[in-house]
Amino acid sequence: AAVAEIQPFVGAAIMQPWAWIFAMCIFAVVFQGAVMGANDVSNSFGTSVGSRALTVGGATILASIFITTGALTIGSRVAETVAKGIVNFSKFQDMPQLFMLGMFTATLATGIFVFGATIAAIPVSTTHSLVGAVVGFGLLEFGWDGVEWWPGMARIAISWIASPALAGLFAAAFYLVAKHWILRPCQADPAMLATCMLRQKIYLTVVIGLVIAMLIVIVTMHFSGDENWGFAALIGLAGGATTAVICYFVVID
Repeated sequence: AAVAEIQPFVGAAIMQPWAWIFAMCIFAVVFQGAVMGANDVSNSFGTSVGSRALTVGGATILASIFITTGALTIGSRVAETVAKGIVNFSKFQDMPQLFMLGMFTATLATGIFVFGATIAAIPVSTTHSLVGAVVGFGLLEFGWDGVEWWPGMARIAISWIASPALAGLFAAAFYLVAKHWILRPCQADPAMLATCMLRQKIYLTVVIGLVIAMLIVIVTMHFSGDENWGFAALIGLAGGATTAVICYFVVID
């Protein structure tokens, strides 16, 4: 007997099997994006707003621009890790509907948790929450074999340990340079004001150039492939140096 063809819609709103999961994922992603904006963006720009370097409105505009830019350029690398680098993706190849359901529940659970943390004024990591939720449904469905422990989760766990330490070292280095090379000499000897202003100009130029260079390297590697890291490094250094020169002679003046 011939198998009847499944119609996408019958009557008003009976959806094709599993399509409802996709539809619910859209709502869950929108919800998670909103709570990420409320919590993660506040984490990122809290220091700038707290020091009154930016207003809340200015921070919101900058966040909208650069978060969108990052998501459209290099965000796919992280998305690929979350999709295929945490759970054992091969286990779900014969059951894609379970993978869809697991990702939907992980996204929804992350949104609910971060929403609660935001209401309680607690800064949390959406990334940590989402990774934990994805690991949870992988363990629930296939046990220990449902998670890609190596290199997937191992790399993520190492980054969790390394990122605060490296960020602290970089922050300390930039702070100490600014304090002892610019601020302290000027406080000790007002006659060095002109020299300290020049040092401040150089400091800002180097920082801006480094940031632009790193962004260009990451974007170039994304579009040209990881194996072309040398080419990406040259492009990044050239772009960073050009930006630094423009800032030094035009913007900062």
